[in-house]
Amino acid sequence: AGAADDLKLYTNGVFTGSNTQNALFLGLEDIAVDFSIGDYDTTDAVANNTAFTGIIDDAKIYNYIRTSGQIIEDMNADHPAPGSPIGSPVAWYKLDEGYQSTAYNSGSGGSALNGSKSANASWTNSGIFGKAMTTPSGNPDVIINKGATTSTDYGYWWEVNSSNHLGIYISNGSSYIVNNVTGSANVSNNSWHHVVFVWDPADGVYMYRSALTADQIKILYSQGSAAVWGATSTDSSDNATWSSQNEYCPPGQGSTCTAPVGEWKLDENTGTTSTYDTSGNDKTGTLTNIESGDWIPGKKGGALNLDGSNEYIDIGTGPTSVKSVEFWVYPKTTTEYFVNLTSTTDYLWSNAGTLTATGLTSPAYYVNGVRTTTIVANQWQHVVVTTDTAENASNLDIGRTADANYLEGYIDQVRLYSNALTQSQVSWLYNRGAPLAWYKFDECTGTAANNSAPAASGGDAGYDGIIVIGATGDNTAAGTCAGISTDAWYNGATGKRNASLDFDGSNDYVSIDDDRVFTFSNDTDADYPFSLSAWIKFADDDSGEIISKNDLTNNEFRFRLDADDKLILYFDGAPGGDISATSVNAISESTWHLVTATYNGSSSNTGIKLYVDGVSIPVTRSTSGTYSYLPNTTSAVYIGARGTTPSNPLNAQIDEVKIFNYELTPQQIRDVYNQGALFYGPATGSP
Repeated sequence: AGAADDLKLYTNGVFTGSNTQNALFLGLEDIAVDFSIGDYDTTDAVANNTAFTGIIDDAKIYNYIRTSGQIIEDMNADHPAPGSPIGSPVAWYKLDEGYQSTAYNSGSGGSALNGSKSANASWTNSGIFGKAMTTPSGNPDVIINKGATTSTDYGYWWEVNSSNHLGIYISNGSSYIVNNVTGSANVSNNSWHHVVFVWDPADGVYMYRSALTADQIKILYSQGSAAVWGATSTDSSDNATWSSQNEYCPPGQGSTCTAPVGEWKLDENTGTTSTYDTSGNDKTGTLTNIESGDWIPGKKGGALNLDGSNEYIDIGTGPTSVKSVEFWVYPKTTTEYFVNLTSTTDYLWSNAGTLTATGLTSPAYYVNGVRTTTIVANQWQHVVVTTDTAENASNLDIGRTADANYLEGYIDQVRLYSNALTQSQVSWLYNRGAPLAWYKFDECTGTAANNSAPAASGGDAGYDGIIVIGATGDNTAAGTCAGISTDAWYNGATGKRNASLDFDGSNDYVSIDDDRVFTFSNDTDADYPFSLSAWIKFADDDSGEIISKNDLTNNEFRFRLDADDKLILYFDGAPGGDISATSVNAISESTWHLVTATYNGSSSNTGIKLYVDGVSIPVTRSTSGTYSYLPNTTSAVYIGARGTTPSNPLNAQIDEVKIFNYELTPQQIRDVYNQGALFYGPATGSP
C-alpha cells in the first residue's frame, strides 16, 4: 500500500509537500508506453490539453532516492551544496553593507529574509571576508537565534557560553529536544573562528535543508571554493587577508592599515535622496537636486554626473579629523569644484588645470598616482590630497565648494582618511601598485619598446622607449625573434617571461624620453621613494648599466653591475654629493636573476635596499660630499647603457623592466618575482 510521505516534492531545493496514505496504490506497473517530456498524453496532446507550455531544461531520472542535499546539487548544476554560484543557503548574510540597518540576504530565500541591524550593533571594516558587524558583549554571546529563548519557544538558539564553548539548544515548542549540547573546543576571544551548526533535519547557521558533510564544511570555510585565492592584501603581520580593513594598503606594509573614516562609493545607481557611507560611520549623504538620470557607469561601479549648476551631495557634519581626501573625477572643464571640507574656507578644486587645496596646510598632491597638480578635462583621474594638519570636515559637500561653486562632470568613490596617505598607499589605491613604466620586451620585432603599465584612461600610458642596436658587436640590427644570429630580438627570443631583448655590451640600449615623473624628488630639498626592477641574464665579468637616468652630463641615478658582478644603486645628487649601496656578494652568471633596488626617499644611503631573486641582500653603503636630493635633469631614461654614445653598455639579456614611483615592500618584490602570488608558466620563455 502507498504509505504517507512516500512521494516528496521539492521546489528550488526546498521541500514543499508530500503524499497522504493511499491503501489502493500497490506500485508502478510496467506497461508499453513511450517515455515523454512535456506531455503525458501523446495521442492527442492539443485536444486533451495535456501539453506543457513553457521551457524545460536539464531533465534527469535516477533509479534511487535522492537526498535533500543531492537535490540542492541538481538545482545548482551539479555544484556542491555550499559553494554554488547560484547560492545554496536559504539565508546568507555577508554583512558587507557597511551602512544603514539592513543586512541583505544573498541566499536563495531572497529579500524576504533580509535582516535589520539593531541600534546597538555597528559595522566594521575588520571582517574576515570584507566588512563585518560588531555587537555588544553578552553572557552568553548569541550567534544566531530563531524564536527560541526558553524551552517552550519553538526554534533554536546557538551561543558562545561563559566558558567560551559553543552551545546549542533546540525546542519543539514544549521542551528542549537538544538541550545545551556543548562543543569541547575553546572559541578564544579576539580571534576569527569558522563555526558550523549541523543538525538533521533542522536548519543550521546557513539554513541548509540537509546536514553538511565534513568536505562541504571545508568548501563553506573557503567561501565556496576548494581554496581561497585573491587576498585583498596582508595584515599587520604580513599574512594574507580578505578583510576590508586591509584592502586600502599594499601587501607587506607591516603595520595596521587605517581604513577610511568616510567612504561614498556612489554605487547605488538609483534614487534621488541618499548615498551611503560604507566606512561604518553612517555619514549618509543627501542627494541635492539629483535626478534619476544622473546615475551613470563610473570608474568603479556607479558614479554621479553632476551638472555644474546646483547638483551636489550634502553630507553636513563629516569626520572630525581628516588628513587625506581621495576620489575619482571626470571634470568637463579645467576649472571645477570637487570637495568642501570646513566652513566655506577649506576645499579642493581645479584652478585652470591646477589642482588646488584652498585652506589646507602644506598639502601634497597626487594625480593618477603621481605627484603633480595637473588636472585635465574630459578624462577620468584619480586624485589624492594629503595634509599633516587634520581638517574638521564640519561642512562636507561632494561636488560643491564654498556653498557656491559646483562640479560639472562625473565623480566616483570618494574617501576620507584620518592619516596622511603615503606614496605607496596612493599607488595601491590608484591601480593596486602597478608600475609607472613596464617594458616586457615581448614585441619580438621593430625598434619600439612599449610601456605596458596601465593608464587611468584605459589607453596608452605613454613613456614608450626606442630600441637602438649599433652596427658593430654581436647584434647589428633589432631584427625579429625568428630572424638571424645578428638580430637582438633573435638572441633574446627565449626570455624569462616570453621574449627578452639581447644587449651585446657594445652599443645597444633603449632610451625613454625625459619626463618629470622619472625624477624622484621635489628638485628643491627632498627625495621621493621609488623602485627599479628587471630580469637579467649575463655571461661575463663586464660591468654595465641596467637602468639609468644619466647621460654623463645630466646625472640622476644609475642601477648597474660593476666589474665584479656586484649590484649597485648610485645617486648623483645636489648640491654636489652622491650616495650609493653596493651588494656585498657577486651575482652568479649565465642564469636569470630578478634584480631590484628600492629607495625610501630619505636622502640617505640607509634608505637604499637591494634584492636578488626576491630576497634582500647585504650591502656596503657609501656617501661622498654633501647629498640633499636628486636634481631634475633633462637626461633620458636608459636601459642597457647610459647616454647615446653609449657609455658602460651591459652584455646581457634584459626582460620585464619595471619602474615604480614608490618603495616596494618585500612582499611586493616576492610577488614581482613570482609574477603574482603564484606563477604557473615555464621557468623561461613562452608557455
